[in-house]
Amino acid sequence: MIVSHDRVFLDNTISQIIELDAETHRVKMYHGDYSDYVIAKERERAKQWETYNDQQAEIRRLEQDIARTKEQALWVEKTTTSRQPTVRRYAKKVARKAKSREKKLERYLESDDRVEKPKAGYALKLDFGEMPRSGQMALSLEEVGHSYQSPVSSRQSFLFRNVNAILRHGGRVALVGANGTGKTTLLKIIVGELEPTEGHVRLGANVRIGYMPQEQEILDAKQTPLSLIRSFCTTLCLSKRKFSRPSAN
Repeated sequence: MIVSHDRVFLDNTISQIIELDAETHRVKMYHGDYSDYVIAKERERAKQWETYNDQQAEIRRLEQDIARTKEQALWVEKTTTSRQPTVRRYAKKVARKAKSREKKLERYLESDDRVEKPKAGYALKLDFGEMPRSGQMALSLEEVGHSYQSPVSSRQSFLFRNVNAILRHGGRVALVGANGTGKTTLLKIIVGELEPTEGHVRLGANVRIGYMPQEQEILDAKQTPLSLIRSFCTTLCLSKRKFSRPSAN
C-alpha cells in the first residue's frame, strides 16, 4: 500500500485506489491508476448532478400538479351548491387525491431515496490586492555562473556557467534539471540570497519576488498554516481581514 501526493508516481505504480470519503466516512475502491480515479470521480459527480437535477424537476412537477389539483377542487366547491351533490362529491375526491399526493411527496423528501445536492469542496481564497504592472522584461540573466571551493583541492569548480535567460511579463517558466545541477542555487541567486560568481541578474521595473525555500526553513513548525500566512501579511501586502474559513455550498 502506498500513500503519496505524487500523481505521476501513482500513475506509474498503482492499479487500485482506496478512497476515504470525507462526507460519508466510508471506504470505496477504484480500479486503475490515479488518472483513472480522477476520471471516475468526475463521472460520478456529473451523474450525481444529473440525477439531482432530474429529481428537482420531478419535485417541481409534482408540486405544481398538487397545487393545480387543490385549486380545481376549491373552484368546484365554490362554484357549486348543495343541489349538485354529484359534482361536490367529485370535488372532495379530487381534494383527497391532492392530499394523498402531498403526503407521498413529503415521505419521499424525508426518505433515504432523496438525492442530495452535490457539495462543493473547500477552497482557500486569497486576495493579493492590486499590484503595479511590471515592465515588459521581468527578469534578465546575463552570463550568470556560480562556483564553489573544491573539497579536495584549492581550485574553484563551477556548478554552472553562461546562464542567459529573459523572463517577460506574464510568462511562466519551469526550471528543471537533475539533482545537483544547481537549480536551487540559481533560484537563490535570482532572489538575492547568493551572489553570482560571474554575470549579472537584473529585475524589471515593479517586480516583487515571492519565494518559498526548498527546505522551508523560514516556517515555524509550531504554527498552523493559517497563522503562518497571517504572519506574512505585511510582507505579502495582504489584509488579515481577508482571511477567513472557506464555506462549502
